Amino acid sequence: MSTVLDEAPQEQTLEITAISIRDKATSIKIVDQSSYDAAAAEFNAACHLEKQITEHYAPLKQKAHEAHKAICSAEKEMLNPVLQAKQSLSRAIGAWDEEQERIRREVQRRLEADALARAEEEALESAIDAERNGADAEEIEAVLSGSQPITKIAAAPTYTKSVPTRENWSAQVFSLSALVKAAAENPAYLCFLRANQTALDAAARSQKNLFSIPGCKAVKQTVATRGRK
Repeated sequence: MSTVLDEAPQEQTLEITAISIRDKATSIKIVDQSSYDAAAAEFNAACHLEKQITEHYAPLKQKAHEAHKAICSAEKEMLNPVLQAKQSLSRAIGAWDEEQERIRREVQRRLEADALARAEEEALESAIDAERNGADAEEIEAVLSGSQPITKIAAAPTYTKSVPTRENWSAQVFSLSALVKAAAENPAYLCFLRANQTALDAAARSQKNLFSIPGCKAVKQTVATRGRK
């Protein structure tokens, strides 16, 4: 218990020191040797304080990490069979729904074909009646072409749905070279490509001035670093 209580004043001291170093750092302007030495001293002090803060929080972070890891592991173990059940049932329901929709559309096409055949038959009968009553060829053609439009038919669902379904679409790259070529020819496809920044940075660090990759350049930035002691 005393260890926990002792941590509070130590953290307050570290925080106050951190703010003080930040304020000093932002006020320093390097214009000569003296101001450079002051900046270097503050930089070394900041490196030392960084190490102190990291060491202070390391055991606390480790304990929190272990606790979080244990909780996540227990949650995952309990959820695994549930997620497996959901995945299996979701695929089965989706396959059933898709098959039933295929059957419904087939029935609908058949109903529409029957309705069209009936309409054509009725138009033909009307044309025959018109011919019998002395209609000329133009009038008969008007009867044949002037049939009433068929009312849109929607076949009834084949089952009662209680779980909503949706379509999941995804893209599969089967030829990266073809995609790269298309992007080179049409900039609209560039959004589908992503540079491997980690690999590019590694190449720049390794090759330095010799770095030569089309469309890329090595950028050098000089920064201060913690000295070895």
